[in-house]
Amino acid sequence: MVSFGADGEVVPANMWLQVWKHQLKLASEEEFWRGLSGEDVRYSMPPESEPSRPLPAYLLRFLREVLHLPEDEIAALGRDGAQGLLNRYYSEDI
Repeated sequence: MVSFGADGEVVPANMWLQVWKHQLKLASEEEFWRGLSGEDVRYSMPPESEPSRPLPAYLLRFLREVLHLPEDEIAALGRDGAQGLLNRYYSEDI
């Protein structure tokens, strides 16, 4: 039914498709009815990827000042790679 419309007015099929598919971004019309009854719904949007975390200052300082790595290599390392280099450095025998 049309919200704020005349009593008994039904949404045209093409407009209903626009509502559940494009405005609500649901995977199917059945997902609308599931959501209406309080169940979990599936969306047609891909899940958001987790944003990359910048390297902490101590890791950047270590990579630049101790290992003298260029910026492009630092950017390619990522957090786990940079931390691995730091851990390996401090675990070596002097």
